[in-house]
Amino acid sequence: MPESLPYSLAMFAAAALQLGLAAVALRRRDVSGARAFAALTLASALYSAGYAMELGSMDLERILFWNHVEHFGIAFLPAFWAIYSVQVVGGRIPRTGVLILLGMSTISLVLVLTDSLHGQGHVAPRLRPDAPFPVLDFDRGTAYWFPVLYSNAVLLFGNVRLAMAMRRVPAPWRARYALLAAGSVLPWAGLLLYVSGSVPWGLDLTALSLAVATPLFAWGMFHLGMLDLVPVARDRVFEGMRDAVLVVDHLGRVLDFNPAARRVFPVLSARILGRPLADSGLPRVVVDGMTGPDDGEVDLELPGPQESRVFRGNVSSINAPGGSHAVRILTLVDVTAMASVLGELRTQAHTDLLTGTLSRRRFQEVLEIEISRSRRHGHSLSLLMMDLDHFKSVNDTFGHDAGDRVLMAVADSCREVIRGSDALGRLGGEEFAVLLPETGPMGARVAAERLRQRIEAQRVTTSDGSVIQVTVSIGVASADPAEPAELAALLDAADRGLYRAKQSGRNRVGRIDEPAPEPLITGF
Repeated sequence: MPESLPYSLAMFAAAALQLGLAAVALRRRDVSGARAFAALTLASALYSAGYAMELGSMDLERILFWNHVEHFGIAFLPAFWAIYSVQVVGGRIPRTGVLILLGMSTISLVLVLTDSLHGQGHVAPRLRPDAPFPVLDFDRGTAYWFPVLYSNAVLLFGNVRLAMAMRRVPAPWRARYALLAAGSVLPWAGLLLYVSGSVPWGLDLTALSLAVATPLFAWGMFHLGMLDLVPVARDRVFEGMRDAVLVVDHLGRVLDFNPAARRVFPVLSARILGRPLADSGLPRVVVDGMTGPDDGEVDLELPGPQESRVFRGNVSSINAPGGSHAVRILTLVDVTAMASVLGELRTQAHTDLLTGTLSRRRFQEVLEIEISRSRRHGHSLSLLMMDLDHFKSVNDTFGHDAGDRVLMAVADSCREVIRGSDALGRLGGEEFAVLLPETGPMGARVAAERLRQRIEAQRVTTSDGSVIQVTVSIGVASADPAEPAELAALLDAADRGLYRAKQSGRNRVGRIDEPAPEPLITGF
């Protein structure tokens, strides 16, 4: 068995591994940097396979042939490494820069292939006398140092890019970027050991070091979810922001979050970085908003130790460099104070401040909803219109403060009588209305009579000790399930019923579809 066989087999194994990684990268080409990584591993595989054949050759001519073959990979490794190292940390090399890199690699390859013409690369090629198997040895001419210096400069550039990226990403991601940085040092170390002659028999460990480094790169890219999206998003996520920011990639994996987001969602931690958002324990509304097809707003209310906190969120997509998939960024703003103010304004708009009943506008909105529901389901619906009798005399005799007390007492009496499903509103002045869902004409009359009697029985004491008694006239209108009324018609019918009750002597219930009641006889 040739003594070089173990070394050749190791290089063939390295080439096979790198071909497999290239295939994985091409299948995952949606990941930013994957295509450059595939090119890098293919060039490395060609380098490893060529060196394996070189080590297995028994004469100088064959060794030189395979040395030229492997340089087709060696020459372009720096260009692909530069492109990959920029893309994987969220950058993009301009087209001009790519052309320059490929041009430099082409010059390196041409210098090697034309070595027999200029003689300034591998000067005086020969076999090493101290090696146990044929190993190429040569003097290094001027042309030899051009690709060496070029490769070292590009390797240094990539390492600097990774080091800069480590400073920009959050602490949980730094260890993962350190993995890439460590991997990038290996081929550099192998190249320096070879150039310095520190390896026994002058063996080239660069190819082997690349075979160790590329799986680290692949693991970082595909298993740990290290995409260029992290630094891209990081440019927009500031540690000191008061607003909570959460970032996911196009596959719905958690990429980043700031301290404010962790204060809002304590479940966020370093262990969920790179994991699906659905497995993070975040509220469903956040998961749906971040993984849905469209950008938009997210409203969220979270319980707090004393009161709930309200957040208004905005989900937006940001395209990554190089045309790769966009990240989704959720920015949450604490609007608890604003929501409280808006809630108070909404309450004021919907509620009569004096009596606590529905405002006229809100009552009509509720009435429209119930009319629509009764029309849809064929259910009965009734409306009561109430007006306090001779209320002006109360204000004139006892003052407006006493009048306000009477209005509040009437509202309280109504709430004691009506059902929880009914709605009570103040339409203005001394006029009230009651909506009675699921109630026909007979039930509406009974409810109206109970209200009339309850209000007639109440007594209101003023601040000076005076006692006030008021009565109420009530108009009743009902919507026929077979012929449901419109809002205006129902209001008009109830209002005319109220007018009939007033005309009949007040303190009574009136309907337009009933005979006018006998007037009350007073004075006895």
